[in-house]
Amino acid sequence: MSEQTERIVNAFPGLFHRDDGKMFTNIGIGDGWFRLVYDLCAAIQIEAERAGVIPEIIQIKEKFGTLRFYIHGASPAMHKLIEAAEAQSEFVCESCGLLGKFRASGWHHVACDPCERKRGSR
Repeated sequence: MSEQTERIVNAFPGLFHRDDGKMFTNIGIGDGWFRLVYDLCAAIQIEAERAGVIPEIIQIKEKFGTLRFYIHGASPAMHKLIEAAEAQSEFVCESCGLLGKFRASGWHHVACDPCERKRGSR
């Protein structure tokens, strides 16, 4: 488990349980989206407590360049929070968290100019 994944799972253990008793531990995103996902989990936890529901996070990943957040048992308010975070990911560099641009050349991704230059020099 990556350090970022461990920090999120430890901060919100109730969101990462699974019906089979195992703990969800795979968050497939770059470090730049850590704050975005952490803040989303915090908002979902607050909404879950308010609504009296127990959602189950299924998967968190990058797909086609933006954040994808899959959850079961979420309220409509939680789905709105997720939609907002996924939309915000279009402007946050997945590598460093600074303001980024959606890049459709090659592998779709969101990167700031400095991270894109580093990526191009690999």
